[in-house]
Amino acid sequence: MTTGFELIALGILLMGLTVLVYVLVWLHGIPHQIAVNNHHPHASAIHVACWLSVFTLHALWPLVYLWAIMPSKRLAVDVNHVSDDALLQRIAALELQMSDMTRKGNPAND
Repeated sequence: MTTGFELIALGILLMGLTVLVYVLVWLHGIPHQIAVNNHHPHASAIHVACWLSVFTLHALWPLVYLWAIMPSKRLAVDVNHVSDDALLQRIAALELQMSDMTRKGNPAND
């Protein structure tokens, strides 16, 4: 026969475990929130890594945190103001350059 105190203790135990799980999930979401607030280009990948860290018993969390706080280095390439014809010419020139490089580097073609 269970007493009222045992039921109260069970309720407190279950509430404590629920709060613990909630806090751990919230804690693992911190790098994602940092990445979103800093407009990090890999914010979605950091979010996935946060969830992976939950399932790997927190092993990845320090790496994910460092990834989120690192400043992102973006390439200074702007192709929005370049016409499609110019881009097609550049691609053709690069393909020609690559074919020349592969011909020179492959002794079977000599």
